Formats: sequence, C-alpha cells, structure tokens
Amino acid sequence: DIEKGTLIFDGIVNPKLKDDFPTPSFVLNYKVTDCYTGAPNGSGELVIPETNLKLGTKLSITNDVVDVTATLNSVVSKDDPYLDRLFAKLDEQKLINSFYTEIYSRISVKFSTKTQLPAWDFVVRFNEFKSSIAMEGNKELALNNGTATIHLSGLGERWVLHSIPIYIRGISIDQLQLTNGRFKILADEEQLLLSEGSINAFGGTLSVYALYLNFNHLNVGFTIFVDDIKLNELITALPNLEGSGSGTLHGKLPVSIYRGNKLKLHNAYLFSKPGVTGKLKLTDTKLLQEALLSSGIPEQTCSDLGIALSDLDYSVIRMELIDSGRAEQSLHLQIEGSSYQKKSTIPVGLNVNIHGGIESLLNIGLRSHGILRENKPKK
Repeated sequence: DIEKGTLIFDGIVNPKLKDDFPTPSFVLNYKVTDCYTGAPNGSGELVIPETNLKLGTKLSITNDVVDVTATLNSVVSKDDPYLDRLFAKLDEQKLINSFYTEIYSRISVKFSTKTQLPAWDFVVRFNEFKSSIAMEGNKELALNNGTATIHLSGLGERWVLHSIPIYIRGISIDQLQLTNGRFKILADEEQLLLSEGSINAFGGTLSVYALYLNFNHLNVGFTIFVDDIKLNELITALPNLEGSGSGTLHGKLPVSIYRGNKLKLHNAYLFSKPGVTGKLKLTDTKLLQEALLSSGIPEQTCSDLGIALSDLDYSVIRMELIDSGRAEQSLHLQIEGSSYQKKSTIPVGLNVNIHGGIESLLNIGLRSHGILRENKPKK
C-alpha cells in the first residue's frame, strides 16, 4: 500500500548452505508500516513448515537508530522430520539416541549511523531438556529435566559470553544415579571454566570449583569436595565390593584426567564423621584381602579381618591416598571398632598401608560404569 507507506513481504525462502547439508525451506510473512513518518515499524515471522519452529521479529527506526528484535519460542525434539535429518548429518557416530527441549531465544540488534558499529545482545534458554547419549561398552548417559541459559552481547565483531547457569535434575550413567546438578560455566572457542558446580550423589553432595579445560588438550586437574555421602550407597555403587553400611563420609579428592581416558588421584582422603559410630557389613572382602596380602600382611590376619568386617560396629573409618610422585601410590587404611562373632565381641584395630595397583583398580571401576573411555592400543 504505497499511499499508507506499508510494505508486505510474503513468500518462500530456500537457502542453500551445502549440497549435502539438510537445509529447510522458510515461509516468510513480514509487514513494515509507517514508512513515510521517518520512524517505520515492522513485524512478522519466519516459519519452517516441517517443524513447529517459528521466528518472530520486530523492527523500529527512530532518530537514526535501527532496532531489530527477534524471538523464538518452540519445542524441539528428534521426532521433527527436519531435525531428524539434521541430527543424522551432525551425529555421524549415532551417539544421540533422543533429544527434547523447549527453546526460548531473543536477539536484539541496534545500529546507529553515528557509531557505525551494531550493538547486539543474544539470549537463548533451553527449558526441560532431555537427552540420552550412547557411550562405550553399551552404556548410556541420560540427562533429564535440565535448564540452561546462554547470553552473549557484543559491539560489532567483539563479543562477550556471560556466565552460563545450568541445572540438571537427573543424570544417570549406567547404574550410577546423580541428581540436582548445578553448574556455572564460562567458555569461548578453545577453553572452558567451570567456576562452580555441585551435584547430589551417594546420598550426599560432590562439589567442584575452578575447573579449567582446554578443548585442544583433554588434560584437566580439579578437586572434588565430598560432603556427607552415605557409606551404604557408596558400597552399592563400587564394583567388586558387596555389603552394606551406615553413617556418612567426608573428604576431598584431587583428580587429574589425562586425554579423557585415565584418571589419577593425588593425596585424597575420605573419613567418617568424628565421634559418630556406624555399621559395616561386607559380604565379599576378596579384593581387600588380596590388597592386604600384597602389602605383606599375613594370610591368617587377612582372613580374620575379612570375617571381622562381615559384622562391624565402627568408630573410625579413614582412607588416605598418599601420592609420593612415584609410579605407585599407597593407601593408608584405618578402621577401628568392634566385631560380633559367635556371640562375642572382638575389638578391631586396622592401621595399614596398601601399596600399588590402586590407580589401576580405580580406572577399571570408572570404565565399568562408562565414565571413562577405554584406552585402546594404537594400531
């Protein structure tokens, strides 16, 4: 409508990115009004017909300033025909089994003829996202009911990525169940900083601060702070250890991961709460007895200890990993309490150092849960 200063754009856009890339068609419906007033306004939407993705935009021009705002609200799942093709192209190793999220996004761009550089702001929020990802050994990583917000702002080509808050209600890795993960992340093209993170595990909390990762070198060091984890849940989760227990453990675990497939602990420790007693009933102590035997403890003593740990009221449990910087580490194990055998009470006082093999056992346990990759030999 030339007389009223109104322009209407209505048509189909067929962008071509690459011949082998699944590019959708867009239906464009846009209207600009007040073109003669010096302050035109526009609004409309861009729709992908195969999906429920709709992009709404608004335009205003006042005092030599162009202000464009675009918003996107949608539900994204791998069931969408277009996204199925897109996932198939991006996920060549078939790692992503399912994906679902609600998306809200907003982008705002302001351009002034005086500054010559556009100032822009971009926010995207993922609500209630769910995903399952295939891992080695037929294991699966499942993320349930998460939220994340990504916020970028910039002037021209210069940009800043603001802190990314992430909340994940549930994470499962094989049989390992984690809940209420809360993380704050800073990142750019080559590196990532987890400024703080915590997650509920084994009935307690695991926390991490200042975890730095360079994407070009998958070597990372950090400390896991352990608070109030339940002994019974830890025993249940550990491979090659059967039994039950009561009480809680605390401590810290300085960790290094090399090339994403080898984990090493440095001077870590876990201990029971001072002054609080608990129960420990181990029905299979073969692994512990073998470790004690290899450290020079007499066979009969190891056997007697295995029997004592089958029904123990403990007053002290302390495990301390000593890293001397040499190839093998040693584990200082202290257990004090009373064992009930054949209607009699037997005092138990174990205070030993176990040498060697600890790091290998730890990595085998983590790989059995699919947390670390298998380190396959090079051909």
